[in-house]
Amino acid sequence: MVTPSGRFVFRVQNLKVSSKTDPYDYNYVLFSGNTCSCIKTQTASPRDGIHWCKHLITAKISAAIESYETMELTEEDYKSIFKSIIYNK
Repeated sequence: MVTPSGRFVFRVQNLKVSSKTDPYDYNYVLFSGNTCSCIKTQTASPRDGIHWCKHLITAKISAAIESYETMELTEEDYKSIFKSIIYNK
């Protein structure tokens, strides 16, 4: 997802087997900061070293092979997603 100013976020889709009403869930990846909204990334300790979750790896591979869809994202939505990833809210 790309903002008018050029900032972007990868939205990685997960398939939830247990949910019948809403089968899809998303994690948001800040590509340049190697940060994801998933619990694994949020709970990693700096002394554990670099831990890339499956969402971050997926985003990196998708970018490398140029296999992704681009969606427009407002600056306000970007700020909201950024805050949710950084502050885990």
